[in-house]
Amino acid sequence: MKKYFFIFIFFLILSLQNKAFSYDCKLDKIKIDSSYESMELSLMFMVFNRHEDGTPALVAGPIESFCEDSNETNGAMVQLFFIENKLARIIFETSTTNNRVLFKIANNFYKVGFRQEQIKIEKKENETYTVNKEDNLYFYGNYKKEKEFLEYFEITGHKYGEKINQLLLKQEN
Repeated sequence: MKKYFFIFIFFLILSLQNKAFSYDCKLDKIKIDSSYESMELSLMFMVFNRHEDGTPALVAGPIESFCEDSNETNGAMVQLFFIENKLARIIFETSTTNNRVLFKIANNFYKVGFRQEQIKIEKKENETYTVNKEDNLYFYGNYKKEKEFLEYFEITGHKYGEKINQLLLKQEN
């Protein structure tokens, strides 16, 4: 009887582990400093802005092109900002699935190390976390207002921060 109990516990733990990581995302090409060409983005991604030299500046598309057969990531969008043909900023956002999937991607795939503030989660308050790690700034936000929400995860390469600000100021003028 003890043997069956341990087998049951083993399979229970195994199934919970699979549920915790039920999305299967291949995000290994979405890293700061990757070139536009090396990312081999699917046709679901569109170039929205180009630099003066014609290279892509802003490319956006659904995360589903990287995450196969996952209801957990459905509706999440990815925005990729390029400077000098190198990926400088990555933004993931979703307002369709309130399951903290971007928090999971940040910690499980990118190994950011965000720590949840359980009190804010229980009170359904807005959450924001920031981590500086390995030449990148990682920012996570989970914003809630009544029945609406926005989950947001951003990665910005430190060496591109000033250039991004200059480009944004130039676009405003």
